[in-house]
Amino acid sequence: MIVNLGKYKSHSTTVFTGRPQGKQVRDELGLDKIDKSKEIVTFIIPEDTSSINPSFFLGLLFESYKFLKDKFLEKYKFEYLTSNPETKRVLEKNIEDGLRNANNSLNINFNNLL
Repeated sequence: MIVNLGKYKSHSTTVFTGRPQGKQVRDELGLDKIDKSKEIVTFIIPEDTSSINPSFFLGLLFESYKFLKDKFLEKYKFEYLTSNPETKRVLEKNIEDGLRNANNSLNINFNNLL
């Protein structure tokens, strides 16, 4: 499955932000169901994107990360359309930050149960 995130971003912004906005995209894509399938998902990050905030990432993919854990990056891939190497590095770091936030959220939730 290929998902062009540009479809879910306002034309007047270069940033994906907001947990509610990420959750809305998650719901529209039916990721809860896809998490349980064998389908691999590639998110296409549009060329005019400058940032993906952890809040949007968590709204979009935290439940998937929680469900898939170590297999998350086997199922969910990211493709960056930018031709600017610096912008690509920033976006890759944004995804890494989102993954770190997801992992930290899982650890916090687990520690609260102890």
